[in-house]
Amino acid sequence: MMERRQFIGSLAGLLSPELLPALEAIAANPGAELPAIKAVTRLGTGRPEDEKFWSRVRDLFYVPRDVIYLNNGSLGLSHRVVVEAMYRHLLESESVRTTKYGDYPWWGYGPALEIRKKVSAFIGADPEEIALTRNATEGMNTVAAGLDLNPGDEVLMSDQEHPGGRSAWYQRAKRYGIAVKEFALPNPPRTPGEILNRLEASITPRTRVISVSHITTVTGGMLPVKDIAALARSKNIISLVDGAHAIGQLPLDMHDIGCDYYAASPHKWLYAPKGTGVLYCRKGMAEKLWCHTAGGTWDRPELGCERLTNIGTSNYSILVGMAAAVEFQEKLGKELIAGRERYLNHYLRKMLSDWEGVWFINGPPPELSTAMVKAALPLKKLGDFPIRMWEKHRIWLVTADGDEKLPASIRFSLPIYISTRDLDRTLEILKEELSKRKHQET
Repeated sequence: MMERRQFIGSLAGLLSPELLPALEAIAANPGAELPAIKAVTRLGTGRPEDEKFWSRVRDLFYVPRDVIYLNNGSLGLSHRVVVEAMYRHLLESESVRTTKYGDYPWWGYGPALEIRKKVSAFIGADPEEIALTRNATEGMNTVAAGLDLNPGDEVLMSDQEHPGGRSAWYQRAKRYGIAVKEFALPNPPRTPGEILNRLEASITPRTRVISVSHITTVTGGMLPVKDIAALARSKNIISLVDGAHAIGQLPLDMHDIGCDYYAASPHKWLYAPKGTGVLYCRKGMAEKLWCHTAGGTWDRPELGCERLTNIGTSNYSILVGMAAAVEFQEKLGKELIAGRERYLNHYLRKMLSDWEGVWFINGPPPELSTAMVKAALPLKKLGDFPIRMWEKHRIWLVTADGDEKLPASIRFSLPIYISTRDLDRTLEILKEELSKRKHQET
């Protein structure tokens, strides 16, 4: 059991006096700039390859130095800016420090315009085009359950959609008789055009909706969603994009992409609090949806996305955290962040390309991937390999066993604070572990 002195010592390592003064002190100064935001400003200008700069960025996260976390694709780890903002708002609201009557610490009732304005500016949309959700799955379900479709109408999607993006359509098919059709993504794709051609070849006269990922959870590969949206529009087909992995990983401009709907999970690459989500509805498209959760404004389509946001009492503090995550990215620089992720992607690919029997299931940056690398291995089964990597080496990876189509694989998700030294260490240990596993298979 950890002794009290050891416990306090471990906290001292996390709560750096310079970056994170006592949270109670932060909460006592509601009008002051957050200490962690000041620390971001002091970082100055960085470059994608500047390891010293990104080491200082890592100081803004709580991740211990001996941990190599390569799973942003499932869950991002929030930084100090987010935690400080949430904690301050939580103490402010729960102590009823507001001077405005009816200013409750919740969302789910009313417009929540302050948050929607910040998010919309960040992703190139208008505030009235933004609905607040709890994740991309909820956003995808809002559209899938809300559109008027008839039996026999087709929904076209790729064969690499996340269950949160595909299941709502399959449930609707089972209940109401629509048809769901999948097209196969190439592994790996050579060009964005190859993906677009496969999708277009799968469209039929019955296709009413195209529902695809911007970046797939299976491989981390990117789809040409702007071209897909333009193709859909030319054929009078509704376009829905599952952007769970894209927000925070890529600079986004909804108006430039041109899709009808776009669902996002900021808790991954934006490092926002878990339980935050965004649904973009192109102007005039929110009115076409029935509410999947009917609140008091369900029958007021003139409210647009506000009507879809009114889902009942929810935690406003996490929305404050999401707004802080947006501020962090804007101060650090969206293009710089994407550049860092591409740099790490290229670095990892270069190191792995020399390994016998290893190849890449997704394509390279910048058009076919950004911060995720899916590496196929010369093995069929990995067994307890990912458990050993974490419990023995403190390296968190996501793996998949092979099947009749593909060998076993590893999905590397590369957060900005990971260093090239971390990747070198990971590959050194990985090579040893895979050698052991290969001997076991033979």
